[in-house]
Amino acid sequence: MQWATAAGGRGLIISLALVAGAPWAAAQKAGSAPVTGADSYRHYCATCHGAKGKGNGPTAKALKSAPADLTQLNKGNSGQFPAERVTAILNGLDTISAHGRSDMPVWGPIFGTFDSDPATTAKRISNLVEYLRGMQGK
Repeated sequence: MQWATAAGGRGLIISLALVAGAPWAAAQKAGSAPVTGADSYRHYCATCHGAKGKGNGPTAKALKSAPADLTQLNKGNSGQFPAERVTAILNGLDTISAHGRSDMPVWGPIFGTFDSDPATTAKRISNLVEYLRGMQGK
């Protein structure tokens, strides 16, 4: 897609991700329980990373760098799932060098807008991290 410049493409991808999740976010603001990791993944991650986490989502080609294959996070980490690093990335406390300035939205603050309780936001992140742990090697 030639029309997507680096800066414009990032904005477009983030906008698409947020618009796609808008109805879900509205439901969450209404006070329902924290969503499952599978729900969060499907609504916020699959657009770029793909339904099975292979990095081949429908918007992946518009990104400056290819999204990670989330089924291979154990590799290069002594076969252990890097839960702390994944949590830090989702919260914006760690960066992904391949992304440069980062095409990936920082989900912690976004999830924080759904509920004023930081514990609920932490639970959403924890659920998503555990879902990603379950994707390893698939």
